[in-house]
Amino acid sequence: MSKVIDCEQYSELWWLFRNGKPSASNAKKLVTSTGLPSKQLKDYAIELANALFAGHEVDQWEGNSATQRGTELESQARMAYEFLTESDVVEVGSYTDDDEQYIASPDGVIGDRLLEIKNLSGKNHTKALLYHAKHKKAPPDYIPQCQMAMHVSGLDKLDLVFHHPELPLLVIPMTPDEKVINCLACQLTECLKERDNTLKILESL
Repeated sequence: MSKVIDCEQYSELWWLFRNGKPSASNAKKLVTSTGLPSKQLKDYAIELANALFAGHEVDQWEGNSATQRGTELESQARMAYEFLTESDVVEVGSYTDDDEQYIASPDGVIGDRLLEIKNLSGKNHTKALLYHAKHKKAPPDYIPQCQMAMHVSGLDKLDLVFHHPELPLLVIPMTPDEKVINCLACQLTECLKERDNTLKILESL
């Protein structure tokens, strides 16, 4: 089961609730796009343990021009999606499991469907379009995040949207990949175990 944490994304409350929890935005540190364990798990668990110990992210990344661009264009992308699909997107804070152990913060919800938006540079946007045109599926880099979002929310539909104001809009419908989800579930358990063990050592020093 899952539940919604009703707070504005990037607010102080949102950051507080998110702190130290495995998140969908970092899912590629847990699982690969093909459903194999990621080699980044141990380092990610250390990051999470550090955050719990300090009460906030340690060495927090402040973002770059790409993340700033994504934030600025997100509402525009959401409106473009609504126009294309003739739907109304509801913004949510975050989804979490019943035990509040991990978190996913999608860019919106349409009924029983999640929305994930990517506002990339023109070159990378077209690369995503070309990959989808050739392979008829989402580019690998975005699969772990989308699969974890569905896993945490309990919803089994997601639209991955690639938006650029001067290039074609791409909407890729996605459903759960059993292999990725099963591996992710095991990796989440292992990540929490590694995080908690590391935290105990930090607290003992």
